[in-house]
Amino acid sequence: MAQLSKLSDAQGRELLAHLSETEQQQLVASMQRVQLLLSPQQKPAVTLRDTLCPGDAGALIQLHGEIYARECGYNHVFEAYVCKTFFNFLLQYDPQKSHVFIAEAAGQVVGCIAVMEHPDGLCQLRWFLLRPAFRGVGLGGQLLKKALQFARNAGYRNMFLETTDDQQAAIAIYEKLGFHKTGSTPNDTWGVQHTELRYEMAL
Repeated sequence: MAQLSKLSDAQGRELLAHLSETEQQQLVASMQRVQLLLSPQQKPAVTLRDTLCPGDAGALIQLHGEIYARECGYNHVFEAYVCKTFFNFLLQYDPQKSHVFIAEAAGQVVGCIAVMEHPDGLCQLRWFLLRPAFRGVGLGGQLLKKALQFARNAGYRNMFLETTDDQQAAIAIYEKLGFHKTGSTPNDTWGVQHTELRYEMAL
């Protein structure tokens, strides 16, 4: 058995020899994603990072577009709206005042949350989203904790967020944290009729 294992390792190294380090990392991540699809109960390890890397904005926009289209029926206008919010965020991005927290597993983004600077001691909680396979395991709570801690450490006095009435699970979490509803606006521009909600909380 030991000889077979050595032979297998040697064959594997030979197969990978022509790949660059980056390509090998991409291959490993792809294999992990296949494993996740075939065995969803065996979730890969999740890592959290708070550095904004090249390509992150595109990955997060795609994540929003895919999940909200599938779960809520939102159309391309919603994805355009998300693109605009990231455009504005990146133009004024200062990691001391605004921050993104990203959860990754098997080489792909599986969750995110952000704090965005606004004037007069106000900040906005944005882009809180998890892939379905990574919900209900405490990851959302970890992301929220990091976002709130950052906002308080940055000296913000108040935080607001905008969501929709079809996000009842998220709303329950927000209310449990101390957010209270301060406004509502009907919206039918994303392909379905819904109500946009604004929640606020003193930090």
